[in-house]
Amino acid sequence: MKLKEYQQKRASLDDAYLLGDISLSDYARDSINLDFKYNQFMYEDENYKQYKEITSPNRNGLEEVIFVPMKKNSKCRRNGKLIKCPKCGKTQKVYHLAWSALNCQSCSWMSNKMDWLIERGTHEK
Repeated sequence: MKLKEYQQKRASLDDAYLLGDISLSDYARDSINLDFKYNQFMYEDENYKQYKEITSPNRNGLEEVIFVPMKKNSKCRRNGKLIKCPKCGKTQKVYHLAWSALNCQSCSWMSNKMDWLIERGTHEK
């Protein structure tokens, strides 16, 4: 969804609510869905840029990080591991896995530990 398309849909949704065509709960639900679709497009575009940087021939020592689903016996070493948000795809570093749920720092999405993706270790298959 492009920015202009998002702005047009947002304006029509606001007008429908102000004119009384839709209820407050419908407005809130549609607003959240619209924002999620727009943000998802933005994150996909950002992920494509990161992928393009990784696969370019002159990447200046960048290493591709492979993420795998979190397991019950996943561990973090002394220097931590990267985990990836299941909703937005942003990464953050953790130094322990002694938690059952976690908020994403970029999108504030709360999800269970097993939903997150963790950086694959050097000895894992």
